[in-house]
Amino acid sequence: YKSTENMLRKVADECEKEKKSLEWQEGKFKALENSDVTRVRVAQERTEILKKRDIKLNNEIEVVNVEHREEESKHTQMIQNIMMKLNFTSNIIKRLQLECTHHFTPVSYTHLTLPTNREV
Repeated sequence: YKSTENMLRKVADECEKEKKSLEWQEGKFKALENSDVTRVRVAQERTEILKKRDIKLNNEIEVVNVEHREEESKHTQMIQNIMMKLNFTSNIIKRLQLECTHHFTPVSYTHLTLPTNREV
């Protein structure tokens, strides 16, 4: 009877050891599973952060592009205004040149170099 009892005790001890080993392995597996879940969560969060950063950068780039287009438009308008003023000024100069050539007639200098009656 004692040997059977000892045998049963040994089997119970072995079962208890096996149970503890399984619990430890299960705990380890859960820890690994949790760490895998954590890795997945971290990867998802990293992806979200990168998406948000990309959206922010794209928005900033768009703002810069809009500002650049606005500046370019202002410069184009300024150049057009300057060109109109230059064209207007050029037309005025041409008209003045034409007017000047019409008002002046050639002069003979011979009468200016001849002595007058008083000088003779």
